Amino acid sequence: MKILFITHYTQYYGANRSLVNMIEGFAKLDYSIKVIVPGIGEITNVLEQINCAYEVVAFYPFVYREGRPSFFRRKKRAQKNKQALIQMRHIAKEFQAQCIYSNSSVFDIGFKLAKIEELPHVWHIREMAELHYNYKFYPNKAAFVTALKKTDLVVAISKAIGQRVLEENGIVDYNIVYNAVFSREQFNALDTVKSSKDDTVIFTVVGMLHPSKQQAKIIKAFAKLIKKFPNTKLLVVGDGQYLYTLYLKILVQYLNLKDSVQLLGYLPNLKEIYRETDIVITASLYEGLGRSTVEGMAYEKPIIGVRSGATPELVEHGKRGLLFDNKKEGELLAAMEDMVRYPEKRKRMGKAGRTFVASNFMTDDYTYKMHEILKKLAKQDI
Repeated sequence: MKILFITHYTQYYGANRSLVNMIEGFAKLDYSIKVIVPGIGEITNVLEQINCAYEVVAFYPFVYREGRPSFFRRKKRAQKNKQALIQMRHIAKEFQAQCIYSNSSVFDIGFKLAKIEELPHVWHIREMAELHYNYKFYPNKAAFVTALKKTDLVVAISKAIGQRVLEENGIVDYNIVYNAVFSREQFNALDTVKSSKDDTVIFTVVGMLHPSKQQAKIIKAFAKLIKKFPNTKLLVVGDGQYLYTLYLKILVQYLNLKDSVQLLGYLPNLKEIYRETDIVITASLYEGLGRSTVEGMAYEKPIIGVRSGATPELVEHGKRGLLFDNKKEGELLAAMEDMVRYPEKRKRMGKAGRTFVASNFMTDDYTYKMHEILKKLAKQDI
């Protein structure tokens, strides 16, 4: 089966990492893959490393945020996408694509391409675009919902997305498949042993710097924690919005945390970060799944997570970590204090988390599930 994937950005964050996991899994089966990317970037470097063909076509998402540049440029971007669609049609014909696969809910050009070329369309819904990022759809949400209902296969990466994005909009025929994160070989090779010998307890938060990810809330809670527990440190990994990043830097200075809070920026390899970490925090609101949560558990780290989005699906309270209510003042701080006080509890939760990841996020299992789903599109057995 020849699948033409489309991805909407060039960095190597969660959606693109999951796309690569899928491509690597399909490489073991009789699939032919090509990817359309909007530009050259880290994702194209990775695609070259795994010998996956790609084409560059500049196109735009069909979402925008009021008052932001995307709001004022939305109509012009829609016009430019018409030209991009022509390019994509040539690519689809030359590749002899049998399926168009959209890797995110924030663009509709894949759906349009599939309908024009009379090909099956798969829409992988990876985010709660409205709730998480406050996005709106161009020309309107009704157009997005109609397209979803006309799509041949819809895949959600969590129960939370299925409920909040699909079922609440009348889409009930969909598949839930957790993202692959590791091959079995990669998972077994992970070094989960902390190499440093000091007694510093390290908290880590990984993800794009964005208000919805709530890094500022974590820093403020940590400022209170360190007064009781001076032997603690906070690592913030990721880059993102310029103004929010600047705010976080100012916040660290204002709270006099420059010696205990490190803003590390984007790091392509988190192996050493996870090894040195004691606890991973995810305070992201309306998170579709939370790849860093899964990665943290794979490294046997307990999770402190917010009761929002898909995080409660991953973090069973008291077993694989601790959950906090975002609206209740002090719950995040209380969870952080609990983790520092009880190292044996941390160890027990970390082991439970790693077992959970082994059962739910392996590439081979994921590939089999996706293969079974895609069989529905094939005109013959694949």
